[in-house]
This record gives sequence, C-alpha cells and structure tokens, in this order.
Amino acid sequence: MSLDTSSSIVVPQERVYHSIPGASYCLPADEEEALRLARQYLLLKKFFGGDISFAPASLSDGDEVLDSGCGSGLWLVDFAHSFGNKVTFTGIDISSKLFPAGKIPDNIHFEQASVLSLPEHWAARYSLLNQRFLLAALKVEEWRTAIAEMYRVLKPGGWVQLMESSFGIRSDKKCYRIINKLFNSLGLLVENRWERLQEMLKEVGFVDVHVRENVIRLEEWSEEEKEYGRGVYLASFKAVKDGVVRQGGLGEISSPSDFDELFQQTQQDETVGAVGGIDTRTAVIFARKPVN
Repeated sequence: MSLDTSSSIVVPQERVYHSIPGASYCLPADEEEALRLARQYLLLKKFFGGDISFAPASLSDGDEVLDSGCGSGLWLVDFAHSFGNKVTFTGIDISSKLFPAGKIPDNIHFEQASVLSLPEHWAARYSLLNQRFLLAALKVEEWRTAIAEMYRVLKPGGWVQLMESSFGIRSDKKCYRIINKLFNSLGLLVENRWERLQEMLKEVGFVDVHVRENVIRLEEWSEEEKEYGRGVYLASFKAVKDGVVRQGGLGEISSPSDFDELFQQTQQDETVGAVGGIDTRTAVIFARKPVN
C-alpha cells in the first residue's frame, strides 16, 4: 500500500491536554494531535502490509468489539467497514476530546471510560479487544490492572491485541534520553516492554500468546513515504515538550526554548525516526482467553 504524503503536521505553540485527575497520559488531545494520529494510523497500516487485525478472531452476527484508548476512532471505524451492521463496535477513551464529531454508523459507539475500571455489566461481553499505543498512558502497575480488566470483559475464547512501539526505549542520544527519562519519571512501561506485556497476559490467564513485529522492506518505500514516516516520529517527539517541561526538564533542558532548540537539532539528524530503523520498530501482541 502507498501513503498519502500530501498533508503536513504543524505543531502549534500552545497544546490542549485532557484534564483527567490521576491520569499519566502525557500527549496532547487537540486537533493537531488528531492529525498526527491520522498520519500515524496510515503509517502503521503500511508497516503491517495493510493489516489492522492480527488476532484470529472469527466474528459472527451479534458479536461485539471493544477498542480501548480509541482516540479519534480511526481503527474502529476502519475495521467496522468489513462487517456492516452485523457486529457492534465500541470505542472508549479517558477523554472524549478526540471522538469523531461527524455522523457514524449506528453500530459504532463511543464512550468516555478507562480500561482500568470498565463497567461491571461488560463482563464476558466482547469477542475482540483492540488497544494501541498506551505506552504513554499506563504505569507499570496499571498495565496489570488493565490486562485483568481486558480478561474480564472478553468472552471465553475472545482475543485481545495490543500494539506498542519502541518509542521511549532508547537513551543513546539526548533526543531519545529525554523521552526515556520522561517515561521513567512517570512510571510508564519502558524496559523490556514487549516481553513484560507477554508475561502479564500469561499471568492473568491468557493463552496462545503471539507476537508479530512489523517488517519494513525499504525497496517498497518511496523517498516521500520515508520522509512522511520520519515526520510522524518527529511530531511524537515534539508532543512530549510540555510533559518534559512539567517534570522540570529532567536534567536535560532548563526552559521551553531549550526543548525547541533540541527539536531543531533533532530534525537535522536524519537517523532519528528513520523508517526501517529501531525507532520504527512496532509489535502486536495478541492472546486468547481460554474457553474453560
């Protein structure tokens, strides 16, 4: 598949964030973030050859799908197109700021809710649960709570799929180190991210745990598409600015202007966020709730 590289990401000086007490999420919730998420979504589809569903869940009439941390609902709406009105789709997020404002099909619903405390009446309700990129939202101990909640709301035999990237893991350059320090200061899951998620899934009771990593064949990418992918990474880096400032600079910067200068320097380093490198490593972990 090819990417539409015609639009660009413009990051404003003032960003809008959610105001959920106790939440660790450190990225914005505004129109520019919605644009970044849209471009990221298209990038991820290309990473995985157009695939957006990885768990071998067989959905039938009356089944329900839950998308946790749905943001603007791109995955949910895209996936729902394959099923018409036969399957019901629900997207949840701790903030409704990014929910789609236009008309959506009757079988797609959005609710403001947290994966840490899903409604009691959702027990054993869903056949498939999708969650992407909550690496900037959940603390290590919260992941265990979230996975237990996922297990509870899935039907016996239901599947969960979790997509997470390498963002925040590296610390070998200042631009990486500042994100790594931010995530660690917030108690987020950083070290051995994919391995620890697999362990948590098994501890809760999930079986048939599988991992699929993106495979990037650079010969299938145009130069424009490579630059597009790098632009998505740089926009993610830019989006952590306020989080870093609120944490006092983490020993790396002393003012917002210092971050801006670092961002300018990072833009000049063409290895940062390069498609096919470690910065674009992404994995999907999927697992099944036992029938018995």
